[in-house]
Amino acid sequence: MANRQRRWIDDDAAMLDQIWGDDVGRRDLLWLRAQEKGDEQSVKLLEQADPAVRARMEAFIYETGMEPDDDDPRGRRATFNLLWHERRDEVEGAMRRRAAAAPRGRPPCTRAPRG
Repeated sequence: MANRQRRWIDDDAAMLDQIWGDDVGRRDLLWLRAQEKGDEQSVKLLEQADPAVRARMEAFIYETGMEPDDDDPRGRRATFNLLWHERRDEVEGAMRRRAAAAPRGRPPCTRAPRG
């Protein structure tokens, strides 16, 4: 049981490393988390760094059908939390599909031959 749990934690940590290495996925998740927390300064900074993040996330919110209710702060936070998890699953799935489609084996040598 402990080995399986440890493997799950290691796999999850490796996937998070990959997600944070993906600029678009990382910004999407940070934007959703900032919205959840009501951190307008972080939202503004993210939108300055990536002007398309708001449009991407508005489209994502529309696709999921989970509209945050601005009149209910608790419900709004809960909705953005669910959206964060939904987007994380989506980003993770895309990364797993890319990894499965990638060629296996050693990468080609990119160094010039000696001599």
